[in-house]
Amino acid sequence: MPRVYTGVGSNLGRRPEHIRRGLKMLEQRGFRIVKRSRIYETKPVNMANTGDFLNLAIAADTRHSPTRCLSEFRAVETALGRGRHLRNTPRTLDLDLLFYGNRIIHAPGVTIPHPRLHERAFVLKPLTDIAPGLVHPTMHQRVATLLKARSQEGIRRWKTR
Repeated sequence: MPRVYTGVGSNLGRRPEHIRRGLKMLEQRGFRIVKRSRIYETKPVNMANTGDFLNLAIAADTRHSPTRCLSEFRAVETALGRGRHLRNTPRTLDLDLLFYGNRIIHAPGVTIPHPRLHERAFVLKPLTDIAPGLVHPTMHQRVATLLKARSQEGIRRWKTR
């Protein structure tokens, strides 16, 4: 059964509740979550006048294909009120498939590993919590090494309020 690594984010509404509900829905849709990172709060990238994001990463085992994973992610996002009509807008829940085992996939609608993963400290930081030794299959570097090459300014551990 493949292990998938997923970035989870929310910057709209009741962020912790959206994340909690989204993770529960993923489990109901065939993802057995085996690890979950701490939650980090970050400023949005390429978005003006929006709330800060809560970000975390999960590792899950699933029998779903990569395409089916993405389909399930969209269903969960939609169920929680996310619209996809505009890019770079606030979102109740954002699920990004970062890795699917150690596979490399370039197909219409599916690119794995996530194409900008190595540029995003807000994704690498939580991913390092759960899999610091995970090797990026095309860059041949550990995620912890990729994180060290990025500024972590503005990434702060989120404390439940």
